[in-house]
Amino acid sequence: MNAVTSERMYEIERIAIEKYGIPSIILMENAAVNIAAICARALKKSGVSEPKVIIAAGTGNNGGDGTAIARHLLRRGINARVMLIGDMLKVKGDALLNLEIARKFGIVENVTEPDERVRREIASSDLIVDALFGIGMREKARGAYEYMIKAINDRAGKTLSVDMPSGVNADTGQVTGAAVRADITAACGFMKLGLALYPGAEYAGDVEVVDVAIPPQATTNMNLTKIIQDEDAANILPRRVARSHKGSHGHVHVFAGCDEMPGAAVLTCMGAYRAGCGKVTAYVTRTVAGVINACAPEVITRIVSGKDGRYCRESYESSVVQAALAAADEGDVIVMGPGIGRSDDVSDFVFGLLEKTSAPIILDADALYAIAKNKAALYGKNIAVTPHFGEMSRLTALSTGEISENTMAVAKNFAEEFGVTTLLKDSRSIIAAPSAETYINVSGNSALAKAGAGDALSGLIAGFAAQGLRLSEAAALGAYIHGRAGESASKELSLFGVNASDVLRHVPIVMNRLAP
Repeated sequence: MNAVTSERMYEIERIAIEKYGIPSIILMENAAVNIAAICARALKKSGVSEPKVIIAAGTGNNGGDGTAIARHLLRRGINARVMLIGDMLKVKGDALLNLEIARKFGIVENVTEPDERVRREIASSDLIVDALFGIGMREKARGAYEYMIKAINDRAGKTLSVDMPSGVNADTGQVTGAAVRADITAACGFMKLGLALYPGAEYAGDVEVVDVAIPPQATTNMNLTKIIQDEDAANILPRRVARSHKGSHGHVHVFAGCDEMPGAAVLTCMGAYRAGCGKVTAYVTRTVAGVINACAPEVITRIVSGKDGRYCRESYESSVVQAALAAADEGDVIVMGPGIGRSDDVSDFVFGLLEKTSAPIILDADALYAIAKNKAALYGKNIAVTPHFGEMSRLTALSTGEISENTMAVAKNFAEEFGVTTLLKDSRSIIAAPSAETYINVSGNSALAKAGAGDALSGLIAGFAAQGLRLSEAAALGAYIHGRAGESASKELSLFGVNASDVLRHVPIVMNRLAP
């Protein structure tokens, strides 16, 4: 499923109208017909015999959608009325045409000031259609608009928002002031980014994308953000052939763990194997190797020297690591960072390894802490970074609050500036490639909020990349399957009881459902 910003939506509509000659009133009418059908289904499901519907309409095109919806509900025999909020003289164009039609049916009431009677009418309705602002809202709702939004939220009945819940930013999902909490949002033409990103996703309820008959040609050569779903994941998933061997499915070289955190290396290695990688080699201290051998015997371990149980320059300069880097340059994948600790010696190791290799690299956790000291080391490399908000804050000098308010822009800007695939972890993670290719991952739940989950994800991404996927594809697929595995594990173990190893155990179950 593709998602767009408000600006891109306006551009797509303009192309449909100007290049392909589709009148804008037709687009509005198509939206109204299909949204009225959604309203009718919701009312039928509620079991109300003589439903009452109120359309709260603004003075823009979203309000025009609303008045057209009212007309089609009337055609279905449903009692529908329009409460037009604001100055009626501001209604223009297609919205004015639909308003004039609705007025001829005698179903329009103009509300310009807060009114307790209006609140009572709202409270007594079976369905409210929120058609106040749509994607065009940029400021806080005030006056009668704010009053109407609060009245909608105070009632017990169902609410359907047209395109966006009023008060939610269509591009970022951010909420400033009063905002409608919808049960259903009918997105016209395309999903909007603000419906997929938090906190907007919490306000949107169930989202249905409504076909308004925009021709596919109107989006030719556009880089649209993709919201990953099962079908997308299945299409990206590497294919397995019958006549193959371990060398057919890639080799991941893991630099993870330290004597204090050996489990990070185990989870990373097993993530790569669960993704389908044919061979995983971990280059670790003797203590970490002992834990890996006990917990994950499938992993090949190579012992490297360390300092205080962590990597150091001597680790990087060892013949074992140098040989691994030479092999990795031939097409294998490196994952570095989970559980390696933080020190000047560790940073020396990270920068030394980056300088030597040109292989695809996944950088996570403590490797990102080191990179924050010298981001120039990222330039010219085939790298994916996987920061959470705290790590991204160190990388960008933005506060976690600033990052949270605009995750899409932060991820895209970092990917573009440093030429690296960026997976910004969140409840709705963003995957942005330097090429402007972007994904939003909507899978997962709070069961994944456990130490080690990120280590497992890094391994999954590396495992998929080793099987030939581009880093952006591997990151998107890894995030999606990781999230689905968390959902699957939580059904067995609850949202509270899932550990990272449980997530990895459910990865093959999820992949088995997706595999063609």
